[in-house]
Amino acid sequence: MAQEAAFWDRETLVGTVEKNATERIAVRRVERRGRAYVDVRIEWRRQDTEEFLPSRRGVVIPEEAVDDVMVLMEAARDSSSPGRGAGGGRRASADQVRQKSSPKAGRTTGQKTGQGARRRRAGEGAEKGAEEPDADAEGGSAL
Repeated sequence: MAQEAAFWDRETLVGTVEKNATERIAVRRVERRGRAYVDVRIEWRRQDTEEFLPSRRGVVIPEEAVDDVMVLMEAARDSSSPGRGAGGGRRASADQVRQKSSPKAGRTTGQKTGQGARRRRAGEGAEKGAEEPDADAEGGSAL
């Protein structure tokens, strides 16, 4: 049987945390095509060899977004209301969480990464009922 080629160009195990008797959470620093990421993944234990293998359950975070994700994870851990994040029921960005925790914290560049950040920004106003009027809806009939 031929050995499968590795997906990552470079992979370094940072550490693991036991989740239960058969699973653990593994954190790796990985690189592919010159870009760096952090891979956080559930690994499962094979019963026949006691070896841990990666599962599909996990997330790969671009290196430039790791600080933002850490801020949100800390806010989730420190949240005083169960079931509610730092945004008081609505989703907060890492910048909003930083601003609540420290007036001097936050990005100075205003840079966001990925489509998810653009989608969240686009949907934030609608959650509060502050939607802008649709120019086509004026005097139009309902479908």
